Amino acid sequence: MVPALMFISSEGSVLEILSKIGSFFVGAKLGCYGLGFYSKHATERGVLIGVAAGFISLWALEVWADVAWPWYCAIGGFVTVAVGWAASVLLDGWQQHYHPYTVKGQATLFAEENRPLKQDGWYLLPGKVDPWAYGLLVFFVLSLLGLWLFQYLI
Repeated sequence: MVPALMFISSEGSVLEILSKIGSFFVGAKLGCYGLGFYSKHATERGVLIGVAAGFISLWALEVWADVAWPWYCAIGGFVTVAVGWAASVLLDGWQQHYHPYTVKGQATLFAEENRPLKQDGWYLLPGKVDPWAYGLLVFFVLSLLGLWLFQYLI
């Protein structure tokens, strides 16, 4: 009830307003995940600068441009990745090795320590997709197909 009372005099629905606010954070999170999992050169300081730049760019879009709020996630993620990577390289230089928490860093760590890649038929190594996970993709496609067909039955 509190968010509803806070935005009682605003235009649009509460759901739209809360989704718009949430989209600021989703772009930053997307950019952090992208840099943290896949970039060799991303550093903590650079990623934080990228997140700040992402928030500032979205605030500027909100104030000065007419961009639909669903685009905020993609724009914030792109700005976070681009500025975060550039700031990491400028502040901390080119990194020689992947951080142990990146996907490639984990693969290197598994190889160096001779850890098993699978246990009980499931991958332990991050970044590997278990065959059963493809069933979720099939379920998703079948669900969409079922919903599309359902509209003709009602």
